[in-house]
Amino acid sequence: MRFADGSSLLRHYFIRLGFVQGWKSVAAPDAIETTFKTLERNLNTAAEERGELALTIPMACVDAIKPMAGSG
Repeated sequence: MRFADGSSLLRHYFIRLGFVQGWKSVAAPDAIETTFKTLERNLNTAAEERGELALTIPMACVDAIKPMAGSG
C-alpha cells in the first residue's frame, strides 16, 4: 500500500481497522496522543523525503497434500 504521507496512512480505513489499536496498545495510556502526534509528524517527514510512504505486509502461502492413511 502506498500513501502520500503519514496523515493519510493513519487515517486510512484498513490501517485503522487492522493496526492502530495494536500500535496504541504499545504506548503508555497517558502518552497515546503525544506518541501518535510524534509518529504522524515523523511519518510525514519521511514521506516528504522519499516522495511517499510504502507499506508492505509480509505473507506466506503454503500448499500441502496430506498423505492418505496406509500409504508410504
